[in-house]
Amino acid sequence: MKTKKPSKAKDAVQNSKIMNFKEEISALEKEICSGDLEQANKLGKLVKLYQEQDSSENKLVILHALNRTFAHIIDRGDFDLLEEADISEMQNESKALLTYVRWLQNQYRIFIQETFNSMEQFAVQHQVAIVRTGMFLIARDEVNHLEILGALLSQLVCSSTRIDEQVLKVLKEEYLEVFLDIRYKTCECLTKLAKLKLDCLKKNNQQDDDDDDDDEDEDDDNRTEMKPSDGTEIKTTTSGIKFVNAEALELCSIESFCQHFYEILNCIEGRKVSSEEAKDKASYLQGSVTPSKKKVKKIGPKGHAKRFQDVWVAYVQLPLSTEMYRKVLSSLSTDVMPFLKSPLLMADFLTASYSVGGITSLLSLNGLWMLMSKHGLDYPQFYERLYNLLEPELFFAEHRSKFFELLDLFMTSTHISSHLVAAFAKKMARLSLRAPPSGCIYVIVFIHNLLKRHPACLVL
Repeated sequence: MKTKKPSKAKDAVQNSKIMNFKEEISALEKEICSGDLEQANKLGKLVKLYQEQDSSENKLVILHALNRTFAHIIDRGDFDLLEEADISEMQNESKALLTYVRWLQNQYRIFIQETFNSMEQFAVQHQVAIVRTGMFLIARDEVNHLEILGALLSQLVCSSTRIDEQVLKVLKEEYLEVFLDIRYKTCECLTKLAKLKLDCLKKNNQQDDDDDDDDEDEDDDNRTEMKPSDGTEIKTTTSGIKFVNAEALELCSIESFCQHFYEILNCIEGRKVSSEEAKDKASYLQGSVTPSKKKVKKIGPKGHAKRFQDVWVAYVQLPLSTEMYRKVLSSLSTDVMPFLKSPLLMADFLTASYSVGGITSLLSLNGLWMLMSKHGLDYPQFYERLYNLLEPELFFAEHRSKFFELLDLFMTSTHISSHLVAAFAKKMARLSLRAPPSGCIYVIVFIHNLLKRHPACLVL
């Protein structure tokens, strides 16, 4: 029995419906942007249609239309009308203007909220369009750009599904690698998100411990505004755009949060920003799309290094899973620490990692040695804990070659005593009895180098 193929007539009808829908939305967009305030009410109709639309294709059409519409409204200066008017001395016409601007801001907030909240429901093509829409509005909206960027990043970080590689690629290659100010602001937003999540975890733990609190106190706690414990203020703008969805942040699992956070953090390349680059590099927030009314202050090399440092320090304070812990440690000494303003801020994280034992301790060695040898970290227990790491399992570990390379480097220090050298030589000799042939070869070379560097141990 032959299967029926879709007729060309049905395809033609479907294409005709799509074309008619696009023409209808385009006509609505032109009427709204015509400058006639009587047509402004149709913006509410378009926003409502956007909210109610289930079809991904149709929703994408309205997304682009609303994006252009709000960009036109911002460029036209409708959001700035309140700044030019003295509310206390308003006449009837001015009060009507106030009502219009507040209504306009509310429609803008609904559009931003609906766009980001529906992001993970659609295919990759739609998600990429949402990222570009958010960044397009960030370039134009001087007042709300930080809140829009924060809302976009919080949606990605708190997503219940994995962030698609194409979305990360667009974010990295089209914005973070090209514009230093977007890189700087992204670090700022991510730092705030990490602190908010950490505070959220502490609050939940405290509530679990305080079971005797009455319901009234708990209700009061739930009504408090979310802001980092370090005093950084998270404001809701005059448009009502929230920097972060508090409910989504609270419901997001810490494992998912840390994973998504790390994926975005990896898009921010660690590098030295020169004075010339900081001065001359193209700015996304000023002049990339439309001339800015306010002069944006240029950030110097130290400012960029500080922001990059802040986001990493905030991230490593989160309760990372074992997998994420090891991912961070494996790249910390090469891709992160050389570009921090004060690498010693990683000392607590690395010393805590070194105390864990096993593979985690092995991965922390490089970063810890960098702090000791280049930045003057005083860590008296280093060799004692290094000695305790020498176990038969080392010869079968995934990172054994890197560990043995570092071990040989550590023993070249001129500040270690002959007694300590002798202890390491004897323990490695004992371990060789249970090591594979390849490991025995390394042990022989290692002990030979020790005795050559420290002739006092030749009595062994």
